[in-house]
Amino acid sequence: MTYYLAPKYIIAGLIIGYAIYRFARNWKKYGSLRKFKKIMRHEHKKPHSQHKKEIKQNPELTKQVIDVIRKKKSIKRIKLYQHVMHISRPKVNVILTQLEEDKIISIDAKKRIQLL
Repeated sequence: MTYYLAPKYIIAGLIIGYAIYRFARNWKKYGSLRKFKKIMRHEHKKPHSQHKKEIKQNPELTKQVIDVIRKKKSIKRIKLYQHVMHISRPKVNVILTQLEEDKIISIDAKKRIQLL
């Protein structure tokens, strides 16, 4: 019976190691979860006009959103939010609205975002 235990422990160790690696990578990228939630809560309270000013000051945000849409070719908003987690949802919505007004992207009936 002990013959089959070794592979199980090896696989379990690899899975746990991978989970720790992903946790450490996200911790390094976004900081602690408490800090991340605090920043996002503060971002959601900002008025629409302030989001527009921040986007104009930092055009890199728009470029990151366009790059994700370009990679995926067609993506839903929820998936887009997951790919650009460091940008708040209201800010992403402002970016998408500006891109749609400038005819750079189109949003179809199924809420899919596509580049034109």
